[in-house]
Amino acid sequence: MESKKYSRGMLPLIIVEILRKYTDPKHHMFQQDMLDILLEDYGITLDRKAIPRNLKKLRDEMGMDIVITDKQGFWLNSREFKEHELRLLIDSIASNKYISHSDSDALIRKIASLESENFKSHLKNVYVNESLGKTTNSEVYTNIEKINEAINTSSMIKYTFETDTELTTEQHQVISVPTCILFVSQRYYLRDDNMRYYPLDRIKYLEVQNEKKFEKKPLGNEVKRYLKTKASTEGIPLPDYEEEIYVTFYTGSEIIEDLRDTFGYEKNDVVIRKRKAYDASDEKKLAVCGLEYEAVVKTTRATMLRFMCENMAFIEIVAPKDLRERFISFWKMAGTIYGLYED
Repeated sequence: MESKKYSRGMLPLIIVEILRKYTDPKHHMFQQDMLDILLEDYGITLDRKAIPRNLKKLRDEMGMDIVITDKQGFWLNSREFKEHELRLLIDSIASNKYISHSDSDALIRKIASLESENFKSHLKNVYVNESLGKTTNSEVYTNIEKINEAINTSSMIKYTFETDTELTTEQHQVISVPTCILFVSQRYYLRDDNMRYYPLDRIKYLEVQNEKKFEKKPLGNEVKRYLKTKASTEGIPLPDYEEEIYVTFYTGSEIIEDLRDTFGYEKNDVVIRKRKAYDASDEKKLAVCGLEYEAVVKTTRATMLRFMCENMAFIEIVAPKDLRERFISFWKMAGTIYGLYED
């Protein structure tokens, strides 16, 4: 390959790029390897002595964690992320159904590029269930940027909102005042000034209406809202199905593990205790198991309703009363559908 012209100032950047791409504590490189890549990929012919000189400069003057040895070669010893942290990010993206397949693939490739080429070999044995039902809307994240811009500039937004009715899709043009973006149960919502919530995966063709301004009002805790998750929704009303509530119910030992997996393992997330003066022989409402435990969990109505439907034979809701009554109505409707109340 014919040598290309390059400035001496570019060489350290190129060497860093090669180190990031090909080396890690388990995969080392020698001077000849570096010289071959410089020639084949960059068209650069370099004196052998220039390699250790630039490596030491990057290590001693730039503070890069580069290990240089005589017998084992050299390598980039540490990075911003550890391998298991990158895998966690990749798994989160792959399993999130509100990120489209194309966006997921692009994001995963970018994350994988933060490690060496050798890292990609560890990903080939991880498979994603294609039946996950990911959204086909690839505008979700660009719309987040646009909504943030609109809120920061006190500008209204215009967009198309899609709703599914009887296996057809209807579209509605909406012009509204955005107040915040809410991330709940792995889904993004746009909240407007009329306290309406719109799932972002249903929003398309969003435009910022810079000519239409609104008076911006304080909303909850404006300081470090993203970083302080405990205070992130302080003063921001949630959709009723995503509102956090305390739920008390009786349950049995058969679903204790499911209970903890669903609601958490911290003491503040789940409290489980033996029911006082409980006597299984006196229990008149046994379905599948004895309800010898009392559990108190902090969760959303949506999560609790899903959990109830999955474990209806193993729990009895005690409080709040409206949730208990709602579940009873579910039972009655289900019984009617399946003919349980027919004579």
